[in-house]
Amino acid sequence: AFSWHQLGTLYQHAGKKTLAMKALDSAAVLYRELNRNSDLADVLLALGKVYKNDRETEKAADRYRQAANLLANAGNQSGYADALFELGLLKKSSDSQMAYACFDSCRLLNLKNGRDADAAYALMNLGDLEKNKGATQKGRALYEQAKKLVQQLNEPHALAHYYKSLGYDANSNVQYDSALYFFSKALQVFDSTDQEQAIQMRFNIAYTYQSKGLYDEAEQIFTGILDSARKANRSLQTAEACIALAWINMDKGRLPQGKIFIDSAGYY
Repeated sequence: AFSWHQLGTLYQHAGKKTLAMKALDSAAVLYRELNRNSDLADVLLALGKVYKNDRETEKAADRYRQAANLLANAGNQSGYADALFELGLLKKSSDSQMAYACFDSCRLLNLKNGRDADAAYALMNLGDLEKNKGATQKGRALYEQAKKLVQQLNEPHALAHYYKSLGYDANSNVQYDSALYFFSKALQVFDSTDQEQAIQMRFNIAYTYQSKGLYDEAEQIFTGILDSARKANRSLQTAEACIALAWINMDKGRLPQGKIFIDSAGYY
């Protein structure tokens, strides 16, 4: 079981999704037979991330729920909070009510267990959800709560997430220069700590340039993302970059090139 688990993790990091799923599924079967629920939960969380990256959101949600239940039953509050956080992120755009419940429970569990950085991440996501439904002041109040925790910790990764939230806030208020500043500040940290977040910050910067009408700058960043995503076998980011480049090419009147990118996005 351990060998399958490690092999699945290696395949996951290499971007080999099918092989990762097979190995992790094999590990899960064996861990169930051995009643190794903690290890089984780790495997289910890993499977959830693989399915999430492959855009199979319902399968991802199912794995996250299974992991959360196992960890809750085992009394592992930190692990339970982490599983809820992953489920909240997955449901953030499709089921805001469920996402809110996940992030709020995650916030309380992390505060109870002295995990202030993780509580701050949950607060930022709660702030995003409030703003998305039009409760701007409530959203900013949650950001402020997160800021206080982050400042007490002096933890760069948590601060980067805070900058990211400020960037989204600035973008929603058409303050594009401020958004670029905050996204760039976040990127400086994520580049050395979290590659998935670093890619998302590059997307955010490119979309912001596009909103400002600076298509050349946006196109250059999207092209860079596409190249790196293809090399890392990141299908979700590859497809998103293709769609973004398709729109830019069409806006510039380069319809044949735009169609090529659209077709490429469908492949991924």
